[in-house]
Amino acid sequence: MQVDFPIVKVTWADAQEAGVGWLDLQECIEAPLAKCYSVGWLAYHDDKKIVIMATLARNNDDSEISQGGDCTAIPADWVTDIEYL
Repeated sequence: MQVDFPIVKVTWADAQEAGVGWLDLQECIEAPLAKCYSVGWLAYHDDKKIVIMATLARNNDDSEISQGGDCTAIPADWVTDIEYL
């Protein structure tokens, strides 16, 4: 297997609704962010985003990996940790 795509677990923050209906202003201010975890092959990473894939594919001739499936792009500013598995 090609090692150009390490498997990683990405921990990242996302928006989360504070509650349903009207809330006190303090409840709105104290609303937590959602803590998310995504696992996949690392396809790309720079100072703007990280892209992971759940599935990799080769062409029929069994050459290099040329396709990815279930790709997720996460803004780099939202990422709190990248663990190489």
